[in-house]
Amino acid sequence: MLAGCGGAAGDPPGDAGPCETDCPGDGPDAGPGVVPDADPGPGLACDPPGPDVMAVTLAHAELPADLAEAAAVPVSEAEASAAGAVPYEVLTEDVSAASAIPAVTCLPGLETEIVLRWGNLPPLPPPAATEWVDVGGYVAVSEGEIELVRALRWDGPSDPGAPRPRVDVVAPQTDPRVLRFSSSIGSGSDGLLVRIRRPVIEPVALEVKLGDAVQTYPLEEHMSLHIVSGGWDLPVGQAMIDAYLQRETAGCYAETGRLAGTWTYASQGGGTALDRFSGTIARAGGAMEPIAFEGAPDLAGPYGTFAGTAGSAGAAVDGYYGRHWLFGQYEPAGLVVGRIAEPGVVGGSGEEEFFIALYDGNDLPGSVAFRRVACDAPGAEHESDFLF
Repeated sequence: MLAGCGGAAGDPPGDAGPCETDCPGDGPDAGPGVVPDADPGPGLACDPPGPDVMAVTLAHAELPADLAEAAAVPVSEAEASAAGAVPYEVLTEDVSAASAIPAVTCLPGLETEIVLRWGNLPPLPPPAATEWVDVGGYVAVSEGEIELVRALRWDGPSDPGAPRPRVDVVAPQTDPRVLRFSSSIGSGSDGLLVRIRRPVIEPVALEVKLGDAVQTYPLEEHMSLHIVSGGWDLPVGQAMIDAYLQRETAGCYAETGRLAGTWTYASQGGGTALDRFSGTIARAGGAMEPIAFEGAPDLAGPYGTFAGTAGSAGAAVDGYYGRHWLFGQYEPAGLVVGRIAEPGVVGGSGEEEFFIALYDGNDLPGSVAFRRVACDAPGAEHESDFLF
């Protein structure tokens, strides 16, 4: 398990050990004992990002059919008693995804922690339960891995008098992309605290099944800093996803601008697919640079891709967007991930610029462009704007 630079996965924020003063990825002349960006040294966990840090592809934008089929198989009695099965930990207090973040991350944009919780959730008073309801299912990603940190249970004050019909567990993990679980809900709730990693910045679907209900999200929707997502209709209660992303990083990043413009839609995906974005990047000092890109016609799961140009020299722009899922359908809203390559620059050389933005209707209510920089560069911070 990767614990981040100098801190354990369960350490509180700020308790980073030696990494607070001795982080790999710092720039030259950044202080005694600090490793320069240009020469991170062999074997360090926080090597600078390589040329494949981002992939604009829909190859992993939805769960493969064989993975979805295997994930949907209910947990058997044999699995419940097998080595590697994890029972639920009975709790009385709430658990936040922030409790599992590393003290400093070497993997901005690649790793996130979430709490998935289902059943009768506070602050609503729990009902009196006369029977146990099966809400077993799975949580899966289309690429990467899911690590179980804790299996969580909150018993209700008015659970059925009869014992649960089975021993509920998280089944032994046979595929790193999926966690299967059994769950019997009375007046309480169950949950999972998990860590999700993807190998590169690319479209990756997060799919959750609870009972017969299935929802598929763009992973970025649950990588943003402390987002709570609900809106499920389950046989009993509701579901909630609490996400927390560690933004304090070993390497350094600098903001380079903000995007503004107009987002328009094509007919695909019920009118939620990108047709075109046309706008500007506002640079420090007031300079404005044009940027425009068009959506590709194909969609996969919650995702689509785009390509275009930026600046007077026509730097290449590419990226992808993930549509939000709400009340059983995708919305004309979501999150954009893009990169701008300077003309003639080889991908991943360090000269690329990246941007993220929230889009809602025709507007971008929030955006930022940034670069990975040496830590002695102007505006450098040990904080990632969500990626790289």
